[in-house]
Amino acid sequence: MVMEIRSAGSNASINKQGHFEDKLTGLDVAVKSASHFPEKWAYFNFDGPNDSFLAQAKPFPKDNCWSCHNAHGAADNVFVQFYPVLREASKHAASPSSH
Repeated sequence: MVMEIRSAGSNASINKQGHFEDKLTGLDVAVKSASHFPEKWAYFNFDGPNDSFLAQAKPFPKDNCWSCHNAHGAADNVFVQFYPVLREASKHAASPSSH
């Protein structure tokens, strides 16, 4: 799973009161692979210097991301509770009629 980190824009063009996704400021990746990682999941950050992105990244140590995702992720180490699209997909995946 890839998560773009974006700043919040506001007061642009016709949008004078709301907020919208603006500049890309970061790139985080979560990889699930039981054959590559003892805990199944590993977490990476591809942020480089001066608003650039790295071609490669090493996984964070287990205590940096995995522990929190494991304790608080609503579904399989994923924070579906914070993202409307993932919440909806999680509901459909859990319903008996979807199998």
